[in-house]
Amino acid sequence: MIATWRPSGPTAALEIEAAGYQLRLRPPYSPDQNPLKKMWSKIKAFLRAAKAGCTEELERAVAARLEKVTPEDARGWLESGGYRHIKS
Repeated sequence: MIATWRPSGPTAALEIEAAGYQLRLRPPYSPDQNPLKKMWSKIKAFLRAAKAGCTEELERAVAARLEKVTPEDARGWLESGGYRHIKS
């Protein structure tokens, strides 16, 4: 379990660990580990190159780039932020 909050007392952490989870605390906010920021950074680079001249062109360019985001892209952004993919 990755948490941005601190358990509300020592018993909460013990209960989490007793349930079989490992508790890892993150800083309250870390843009370097935010997978959405990484995704939008890649999309914004594409949009700068597209040089849309009007709102409609911009909307089409965003839609075209979002369609090219693959599960592998998303997995990479999540893993680079410290999130793990666990297959069920």
